[in-house]
Amino acid sequence: MAFVGGHAPKVDDWLRRRPELMGCRQHGPGLRSVWLPPGSWFGTVEEHRRGVHGGPSTASQLAIVAGGHGAATRIGGELGQRRPGMADWGATIAELLDLELTAATGSSLAIASPY
Repeated sequence: MAFVGGHAPKVDDWLRRRPELMGCRQHGPGLRSVWLPPGSWFGTVEEHRRGVHGGPSTASQLAIVAGGHGAATRIGGELGQRRPGMADWGATIAELLDLELTAATGSSLAIASPY
């Protein structure tokens, strides 16, 4: 899943013409989520080899959790307790968007920590 921002009508037109997208959902002015079929990823094979956000090559990156959403405090607290895996971000985003990902293997960071 990825988020696409932009207020221009051309963004929606461009997304509708993308046959590789499995779906697109509007979340507010200028913000949509898009997703691909299972087993797919955004980017090229070469980009995938160099590292995916949340993978070992990006482990030193900083994650900032901010905003007025009620889950921001819980997610920030969870990040202080454990290092999330790449799959945890998908499970977290799906929970916040009220999407059911039956094949997801990660643990949502928005749920109170059992630790």
